[in-house]
Amino acid sequence: MNTPGNDSGFREEALDLLVQLESFLLELEREPENRELIDQVFRIMHTIKGSGSMFGFDDVVTFVHEIETVYDHVRSGRLRVTSALINRTLQARDQIKLLVTTGHPDEPANIALIGQLITEFRAMSGSAPTATVAGRESRSSAEEPSVPPLQASSTGETGYWHIHFAPKPGFFLNGSNPMGLLNELATLGQTRVRVSTESVPPLQELDPESCHLVWDIDIRTDAGLNAIKDVFIFVEETAQIDVTPIDSASWDAAADPALPGASELDPPPITTPPSQSDVPPRGQREDDIGAGKLDRIVELIGELVTVQARLNQLATQREDSELLSIAEELNRLSTNLRDNALKARMVPVSTVFDQFHQHLQEIATQNGKEIDPLLSGGETELDKDILNRLLPPLRHLLRLVTTHSIERPDQRKDAGKEPRAQVHISAHHFGGNFCIEIQDDGQGFAPEFLSDRARALGLNVDGNGMSSPELLRLLCHPGFLPEGGLASVKAVIDELRGSIDVENHPGKGLGFTLRLPLTLSIIEGLVVALGTWLFVLPLAAVEECIELTRQDEELNYRKNVIMVRDRIVPYIPLREKFGIAGAPPEIQQVVIVGIGQHRVGFVVDQVIGEFQTVIKPLGKIYKDVSGISGASILGDGTVALIIDLTKIILEEQLHEFTAKGA
Repeated sequence: MNTPGNDSGFREEALDLLVQLESFLLELEREPENRELIDQVFRIMHTIKGSGSMFGFDDVVTFVHEIETVYDHVRSGRLRVTSALINRTLQARDQIKLLVTTGHPDEPANIALIGQLITEFRAMSGSAPTATVAGRESRSSAEEPSVPPLQASSTGETGYWHIHFAPKPGFFLNGSNPMGLLNELATLGQTRVRVSTESVPPLQELDPESCHLVWDIDIRTDAGLNAIKDVFIFVEETAQIDVTPIDSASWDAAADPALPGASELDPPPITTPPSQSDVPPRGQREDDIGAGKLDRIVELIGELVTVQARLNQLATQREDSELLSIAEELNRLSTNLRDNALKARMVPVSTVFDQFHQHLQEIATQNGKEIDPLLSGGETELDKDILNRLLPPLRHLLRLVTTHSIERPDQRKDAGKEPRAQVHISAHHFGGNFCIEIQDDGQGFAPEFLSDRARALGLNVDGNGMSSPELLRLLCHPGFLPEGGLASVKAVIDELRGSIDVENHPGKGLGFTLRLPLTLSIIEGLVVALGTWLFVLPLAAVEECIELTRQDEELNYRKNVIMVRDRIVPYIPLREKFGIAGAPPEIQQVVIVGIGQHRVGFVVDQVIGEFQTVIKPLGKIYKDVSGISGASILGDGTVALIIDLTKIILEEQLHEFTAKGA
């Protein structure tokens, strides 16, 4: 077996394709006659097999080939899509992910499962029963080759076809190789190839990155039209490809040696693997590039934003109109560049929604329950890094909902509900944040259960009418729930500078709302001062700024509230929160922010202005500083700390709740 090359690009592409594969399979289960979905599944298998062969992932090639063969039969109408086929393919998808990640299966259970799946796929396609992976037999003899010859299944009838193949400019730019396509085509049957050089320009005008040749191929094969089209499946957009049937007389005439340019090619061995796809399957972004490269681009844009801020500050200090004009132009360009770079990092949450569908069904089956997942807002986009880190907390919440809130079918009937429970998962943008909500129609937590568990933990809490922070604190308390409650979920959300709200409706279900920033890299910020310290508040959450005088404080009896257009708004004095020494100015500023359902003021000495802020992580020594999520370097080199508004609000509420519980 070849040793897989250290190619992170293949792994990244394959893992992205496997995410899409899961989505297509779940759709196909609902629409088994959908030709587009069947073709998409086949294309993904074809791409993974071709790329895996190129980089030496022989086990992946062996495994995927069997699945590809089955779906080729489905495409030709010889097999039908069934629930059993979908379930086996989903199982195979998980094992392919393992093979792509590790290079080969190590656990005996995985080896056995892969061998069993290969045997079942071969049985579906009518192939031999032997299944071998990484030199390990699952049935029959190990001498039999692990990968059957790469040739299409026979239709039983010999056909004659003419193919006109004319690459377009840019054909070579994505790694396509015409000789690899011709070699693969030759495995389908007997071919006769004629090449035209009429379009080749003079040497001094020759573009080495363009293909100037045109091929006309006649082929005699029993593989069928679909097999021929599959050879060119990934170059359809970068080449003109016309496939037309011809009769046997035309084939015989083409063999006449008197015809100029006619030559017969015996089927040679495949020396070049099939070219990788340049037409991404549905759901894959055409502008998708390596995550590492994109991260580096965003880092460089962050540095550019810092330099731009320095230039803007220098131009303002010197009162140089020409320099100010240049600074404004650079600011416009850097803003557009930043927005486009961050947009490239955004992915629709639909890429993971179908994982929740499968996850919920698995948990429900384990617990003897029935669930209909309802998913909405899949087109909503979120930073890919945040989305990946959010997956484990979301799975944990779905498990908690299924285990503790959803009832068994007989219990639901007794309560006058439909036997199948519904779990709504929705995503949307709100106030510059990404929100995802989970709501079920189960039983929620009974108040008596909450009260009893709280007393058992030494907390004097009434389970009736608990607020979201109170319920969150209970569910995060060690030992409150057997599987760890929400402590691990809250830890990840806090790390992502987000918030989580919990609603309990006894007899009606649970509700979770997660709010997160759209990106962790660059934000628009409002710079404020507290003494000699500078801080940044995320501008997307800021609603307005108002003055706070000593008279205002006395008027409200120093209760840390202020009247804003006849509405009482609580505020948090940040000088006290951060322990900053010195007396505040006579007139302070209250920055009013909106975080979810909360409207809170933050008292600062002075509002400096708006800036693009590049978020820098704090060092290990300062990573646990309360209420601070990062730092930024301003134009003059000054370090400003980024305030975690959500965390400060929750800390204040939990502080009051703790005092109440005591």
